[in-house]
Amino acid sequence: MKAVSWLRLATAVHTTPVGPEVNGRRTKHSKSPGQIRLVTSATTSDFVNGRARAKVRLRAKVSHHCCPGAGRTQRKPPTIFRKPPLALKYFHAQSGRMKMKRGFTLIELLVVIAIIAILAAMLLPVLAKAKGKAQRANCVSNLRQWGLALTLYLDDYNQIFPLPKIASSTPGAPGYNENRPAWGDFAAFHAAGQGDNVWYNVLPDYVGGQPLWQLASAPEGFVSGRKIFDCPTARGRPAEFDPTRVVFNYGMNPKGMTGLAGASYGTNFSATMVANPSAFVFLADGRAHATETPFYGADPAKEVGVSHCWVIQMASRHNAGANLNFADGHVGSFKYSYLCSNAVTKATDPGNANIHWAYNGNRIP
Repeated sequence: MKAVSWLRLATAVHTTPVGPEVNGRRTKHSKSPGQIRLVTSATTSDFVNGRARAKVRLRAKVSHHCCPGAGRTQRKPPTIFRKPPLALKYFHAQSGRMKMKRGFTLIELLVVIAIIAILAAMLLPVLAKAKGKAQRANCVSNLRQWGLALTLYLDDYNQIFPLPKIASSTPGAPGYNENRPAWGDFAAFHAAGQGDNVWYNVLPDYVGGQPLWQLASAPEGFVSGRKIFDCPTARGRPAEFDPTRVVFNYGMNPKGMTGLAGASYGTNFSATMVANPSAFVFLADGRAHATETPFYGADPAKEVGVSHCWVIQMASRHNAGANLNFADGHVGSFKYSYLCSNAVTKATDPGNANIHWAYNGNRIP
């Protein structure tokens, strides 16, 4: 076959959409409209049996520079989500309406505050009552320990009761008053050989404490950190006395030997003389604040925080009542109105069968 001369070519140039081949033939339609073929057909003068010996087809894709986007899929720009302005409008997806976003109204706010106030009014008394019960339980525990200390002391000292107080007439501390004891008085009494057998000097050794006369030179640590000498309810109120004053929360019964001739505390008043140990009071909650109510008497500030206690010095800080420790070691809780009778100017012994202040159980006038 002779070379085909481009000068003798009968050229037919046309542009048609060309698709994929089907049975060796190309379809005229393409699935991609952007892809266009430039087809050039040329036939020489040499034919064999009426057939063309050579065909030249020139195909060229139209560059994407000529047809932007041809041969590739255009990307959609990314969607940018932006936070809507605060407290403005939002679109309600279900109703298709624009709604205003709002906060609480004044009435709604007042209703919420009222509900909180009602709940607080209901809960605060309950919490206060629970706190009071916990403090009373702690006080009962303290008195039980003092009762155990008394039992051990009586075993060691031939059942002789210790002194409930150092009387005002005791020599050794000039100006001393049994109803207003001071720390300096305790040190002076010890130096004079007096008062070492009072209950707050002999019993602390049995409960891991120290005699108070040993603390007289530096009482600050004892005052700020004392435990068994303290009733938690009494400690929860502001102090009414200066630091030089010794303030007792518990007091020992000073009336036990009433009617017993020739007997006295600290010498020959013995536990064997007590008719009913389970009713005989040993230690009781004493008034530690003048503001404790109820109180039967003319002067609420009299005999407050003293080391001895019976109906005149009786406390009422535990839900209008007090805790008592008895000679057999048990502790009981009673209302102030049960423990004391109101004689207008003072409290008196009502003569209860289960609470004895005297050794024989007789009522003390």
